[in-house]
Amino acid sequence: MSKPDSYSKLLRHPQWFARRQEIFERDKHQCRCCQQTHQLHVHHRAYLYHASNGQPVLPWAYPDHLLITLCSDCHTAGHQIHQVPTLQTTLL
Repeated sequence: MSKPDSYSKLLRHPQWFARRQEIFERDKHQCRCCQQTHQLHVHHRAYLYHASNGQPVLPWAYPDHLLITLCSDCHTAGHQIHQVPTLQTTLL
């Protein structure tokens, strides 16, 4: 995502709220690392860009295996330890 403002705007979009809910339900509303059940986030395991035009894939258009439920603490810790890879895709 080129501009943080536009990405944060996308994370307030109704389609992202619906997609988040799907992932929370899949993960039984608990952090996949510590099983905590409050302050949950959905983490993108990679950031995807369309190979054809370099545009970012919309946050809610990611496949299930690239989305994971984490609590706020595990999400923050993960970002401090790991850099989220950026990948190009032709599949979406």
